[in-house]
Amino acid sequence: MRRTKYKIERARNGKIKRQPPLTAPKPRARKPLTYLEQRVLDEYLKDFDKTAAGLRAGIKPENAMRQAWAILNKPHVVDALRDALEERYRKADVKIDDLIRYWYSMATADAREFNPLRWRCCRYCWGVGHRYQFTPNEYRRRKEKEPELGEEGGLDFNQMRDPMRGPEWAELGFEPNSDHSCPECNGKGVPRIEPIDLSKLSYGAQLIFDGVKVTKDGDIEFRLNQNRSKGMEQVALLLGFVRPRRPLFTVSLGDLSEEQIDAMLEEARGQGLIRLEDLRGVDNGVNGLRDGGNGLRDGGLVKEAEVIEVVEGVRE
Repeated sequence: MRRTKYKIERARNGKIKRQPPLTAPKPRARKPLTYLEQRVLDEYLKDFDKTAAGLRAGIKPENAMRQAWAILNKPHVVDALRDALEERYRKADVKIDDLIRYWYSMATADAREFNPLRWRCCRYCWGVGHRYQFTPNEYRRRKEKEPELGEEGGLDFNQMRDPMRGPEWAELGFEPNSDHSCPECNGKGVPRIEPIDLSKLSYGAQLIFDGVKVTKDGDIEFRLNQNRSKGMEQVALLLGFVRPRRPLFTVSLGDLSEEQIDAMLEEARGQGLIRLEDLRGVDNGVNGLRDGGNGLRDGGLVKEAEVIEVVEGVRE
């Protein structure tokens, strides 16, 4: 049966009423941004801090938080922000999976790849009858001094070869390479310092490698990226496991009234950020906090972000 493009309904009077086909809604006309909205949007794209964007856009400090939030929540501003982010991602050609892989590889990189110490075979590991093994030039020099010297364990000593390890080394996580261990070193070998081939480092090790430093004594030190410790923190943020603690606005404690400071300190005590005995060295709290230049924060009693969040909670 052939379908009709019209929707047929039966009216109450029994007559058939035809309705026009459903069409997609017309796209909403994009409202142009005002000068202030464009300024706030441009500043917000720098660090995604709404209040700081409002301040940089020229909004008065007392209205920066409220007005910036109101502007950035307008539908046409949200559309403009989405378009700007899509354009930024398109130009950068970076996906969230790339960022997660970057930080996770940095956080889980094995720094032992930069260890130049290697355990190699001793002179008796692979010699004939486990006797001393020479290199050709070494044997030639010894032969000139000791004409009666024999070849002993052979002339093909290779210092890059692994020690001779028997089956008992499998319990320690090593792969055996013989049916018995060397009777001289018991399969342990001898330590040697070997140069590291930086081209064979893993992806994570390449990320944490920050160059080589030669000391005045001629020693070589590998420098590692200091951001490595932030790797898991960045992964948790990107995956949404934790939310970043970002203050909504900054405030100068010297501009607060005594009532506001008292309310802030009371709120801080209620949240367990400070203790009552912590205030005794700040000139009874209020005057010392104002005249001493943010005494609590400078004295290490409260973190700056926590002070700002407390003020935010009090003003709300």
